[in-house]
Amino acid sequence: MRRMIRVVSVIGLVAVGIRARQRLRRGCAHGWRTLQRRRRFLVGKAHGWAYRLRGGHPDPDVVDAVLADRVRSAIGPLEKRLGVRPLDVRVDDHVVFMNGEVAHLDDAAALERAVQDISGVAAVRSHLRVAAV
Repeated sequence: MRRMIRVVSVIGLVAVGIRARQRLRRGCAHGWRTLQRRRRFLVGKAHGWAYRLRGGHPDPDVVDAVLADRVRSAIGPLEKRLGVRPLDVRVDDHVVFMNGEVAHLDDAAALERAVQDISGVAAVRSHLRVAAV
């Protein structure tokens, strides 16, 4: 009986050791993935800083879909700060058409200025409505 208990306890210790080793392996793999993700992030940041230090500017001659994405990315934080619902943005031959509703006339002017400053925008056609309070 004692021998049987000893064999069972040894098997249990081996099983616990295997599980611990698997957890350690998974933990190391997770740590490695985290390090690789952090490395890619820092390399991207370094590329961005080098681009800015060289005085790089976005290419103004892009297709309308890319320009529309640029506009949405640029005005997104401004929309959030102003408390404006997301605007409908359409680009046709580098002319930006904005539709939507804003709270004040100043908000519309700020959005139009932000869009006009984007590289590649030829003109802004604003169809923004001021909400009736």
